[in-house]
Formats: sequence, C-alpha cells, structure tokens
Amino acid sequence: FQSVQMLDSRQARLPRELVDAYVEAWAHGTTADVVDLFADEIEFQLATQYITNRPVLAWYVEYWKAGGGQLALVHCDPDLGNTIRCDLDFSHDCDPWFDLGALHLNTKFTIRQGKIQKAIATMSPADFLALSEVIEGMFAWAGANMQEDWAEAYASGDPGARGRADVQACVGYGQALRAGTPAP
Repeated sequence: FQSVQMLDSRQARLPRELVDAYVEAWAHGTTADVVDLFADEIEFQLATQYITNRPVLAWYVEYWKAGGGQLALVHCDPDLGNTIRCDLDFSHDCDPWFDLGALHLNTKFTIRQGKIQKAIATMSPADFLALSEVIEGMFAWAGANMQEDWAEAYASGDPGARGRADVQACVGYGQALRAGTPAP
C-alpha cells in the first residue's frame, strides 16, 4: 500500500523541469547524464540527424561534447500537458572561426512517464544553409590537409576522437579562410 502512495520522482517532473535538467546535463554533466533523461524508445532530431535509440544518442552527445558543444535555454512556452516548445541556442568550439554564431533551435519536447520521449529541433532554412556550407568547406579542407588524422579519427569509432578531429578541421579551415586561402 505504501509503495502505491509514493510517487516516483521521475513521474512528477514537468516538461519544463526536464528541459532545464537537459540543458544542465549538457553544461555540467556527462553523456550518461544527458542520455538518462530520455525514455527507452526515443525520437531525437537535430537538422538532418534522426536518432531512435539511446546508444546512438550517447554516441552523438559524446561527439558534440568532445567539440565543446553547449546548449543555452533562451525561452520556453508554457507546458501543454506532456509537451513544451523551447528555443535553445547551440554553440560549439568552431563558432569563433565562422560568422554563424550560436545555432538557434526551435525544439519541441514530449515527455512520457518522467522521461523525454521526443526532442525535435529545427532551425531556419537560412541557418541550415549557412551551416551546410561551412561543413562542406570544412570536410573538403580536412580531406586535403589532414587526411591521415581525419581518417584515423573517423575509423576509430570513438565519438570523442571524431569530435576533436572535426574541431581541428574547422579551426584549420577557418584559419585558411581568414588568410585568404581558398578551400579545395
């Protein structure tokens, strides 16, 4: 009888509380802290990345954390039952090398049984195009200027190694652009 009366603390969490915990885990927690906020069956989308399981989400979070990825909460609408829409800004160690600034993400969270079941983030078409152009140039630059390091990081399967290699590539590409060296 007593266990029926006790409410699981995860079930008591409101959508806004879970969004705050999500942002806090990105800022000060581990990959496991971020992933543990999600249900077993998930939908996570950021731009073209669509993830439906926790192990892949863990790889993705580890990759972005290795590159200095940070989320900032800008604004949230009021909770609507088990959903909430929030504006998040995502920054990365590559940001200082390009004029993109933080990426603004319009994110809708769906909460089930005290866990995030869905986090669908979109960005404006203009931001997506600008980001795509930078990534395309960075990949071309890395392929021409750091083939061995790049290939080793990508072949390792280690998301941290790949994230660090991508930061090295974007810094190198950014420096080349500032020096007036065209991308390959």
